[in-house]
Amino acid sequence: MTVFRRLLSLIGHFLDVNGLSYSCGTIESTLKTHSAYSYEPGATVSFRVGTLVVGESIGKPLMTTSDLLSPGQGFELPITIDANVGEVLNAITKYVSEINLDAQNESDLDHVLSKICGELAGSPKSVPHTRNHLRRTAAGFKVMRDIRIAVKDGDYVLGDAYLPLEHGKRCLVLLSCTIYGKRVVASGPNLQIGKDIAKFEKYEDNWHSTTVDVELLLSNRGPWFSTWTNKRAFENIATFNSFTCVPRGYPMIKIDPRGVLQTPGTRGWAGEQSWSDGNVALVGSSDVANMQWGTALMKSKSLRCDIDMYRDAAYSGGIPLTRFVSQWRDRVQKVSPKWENHSDLSRMIAAYPFLVPMAVSQIFIIHGRGADSQDLERVGIQMRMGNRQRYWRTESTWPVPIPQYTQRYLRNNETLSGGVEKEPERRVAYSTKIPPSGNRSDVEFAGHFTATLSISSSTPDADVVVSLWVTDGQGKVVPFGAHGQPEPLAKSFLRARYRKLDTPPERPWHTHRLEDNAPLNVDEVVVVEVGIFPAAARVQEGWKLRLDITPSEDQPDIPRYNPPR
Repeated sequence: MTVFRRLLSLIGHFLDVNGLSYSCGTIESTLKTHSAYSYEPGATVSFRVGTLVVGESIGKPLMTTSDLLSPGQGFELPITIDANVGEVLNAITKYVSEINLDAQNESDLDHVLSKICGELAGSPKSVPHTRNHLRRTAAGFKVMRDIRIAVKDGDYVLGDAYLPLEHGKRCLVLLSCTIYGKRVVASGPNLQIGKDIAKFEKYEDNWHSTTVDVELLLSNRGPWFSTWTNKRAFENIATFNSFTCVPRGYPMIKIDPRGVLQTPGTRGWAGEQSWSDGNVALVGSSDVANMQWGTALMKSKSLRCDIDMYRDAAYSGGIPLTRFVSQWRDRVQKVSPKWENHSDLSRMIAAYPFLVPMAVSQIFIIHGRGADSQDLERVGIQMRMGNRQRYWRTESTWPVPIPQYTQRYLRNNETLSGGVEKEPERRVAYSTKIPPSGNRSDVEFAGHFTATLSISSSTPDADVVVSLWVTDGQGKVVPFGAHGQPEPLAKSFLRARYRKLDTPPERPWHTHRLEDNAPLNVDEVVVVEVGIFPAAARVQEGWKLRLDITPSEDQPDIPRYNPPR
């Protein structure tokens, strides 16, 4: 009978635990290589240290520490039961009469834990630290903190690895490198100071367990993070959320580059790990995406996917964005003071006002895991409705297939017409406080917008800002910002000297090359085509579109509108 039962036993793995004794029916053994253990189907497995039972659970292919706890009750490093376990048992036995695990007040254990840890020359994990570990375990993944990743010059960078709880499985790795700090939205701790580590664990626990009306408190977050203390949408800035991607089977690596926090290529390292299938996708937005191009130029054999560069990153329609860049660098430095200025981006942008032709790709659409995409929509469109409302629409192609683009012409009687009409020149002034009648029914807009304007200037140049707003029946602006703030439905920019076109059918495409530079002649009328950024929205019955043509983004008649600086 014993032989027959052994033949029916299965092999499971107790994640990140070695040396623990266990029993299951007639099986008696110790967790050894790869944390493997044997169990009988449907039978209870009891785990112990010496004679002390630490927990029980029904046998399963993958066991974690959370399986031994009651629901609702971890540690990044593996738990190893070795020769030192005798010291632990002796210390616990010495103070066992003072230990009350049913105490209602968590702090009641502080005194006895202090005694035990004093004898062992160690420290216990804090409650928030443990909660963070168990929260990840329940979601199906673990984290390895502050791994030293060697780089070519013999130095290293620090990274956090978030790994699915699927023993032995290899997957595409998502890799990001961020100057904003790889921890939750607020840089990271000093690894030499235990209290600082505990403070960040508490911050992370609060981020997950409190609502947006509870302000998150953390020092040294700098001015950049002042608006993040009441937000919960993103774990940290410009990278993917681990709780979104890792439970779906993607290992994720978040790295602090040189000069950031505790850090003194990473891409090749990620592709060579035991949990990687050899493929790496670079992910992230904003400056995290900027770093991807330098990495891609190194032509790693593991790299399968990154994100294309935004064409107007330094100049939007030829208008320099130096003000934002200088403020951005100032904010980043205050969060990570060790990060020094090695180049002046503002001067660099000013020195290169024209595009240099490059052979670059458009968008990479690569399923690194070999995913079958035939059931996915070819085009998914988020249709905005204003006031933070939206819905999802699917299409077969982009731009959205329509019979033709609709053209509307401004007339001097303050209306729009469907065709060109000869009219005498006239200066038009009107009040935005007396709104005309709106749409007779709901109207959907999806695609590219273009404003064709005839302009003249008394100077060699002119900046044109085109903003397309939606107003309600009372003439008030309908907010289209992601957080309910006033934002236009769509907008764009053009400096007139960059009006030369090399245009695809759906939108104006300005060359921005030195040889196409065309300053204005004084009072000369020229035609400029301003390609407005693509947008998708539904405008309700009774609402109307408002077109603003201005020399800057400033809109003094729209309360609370604060365009990027």
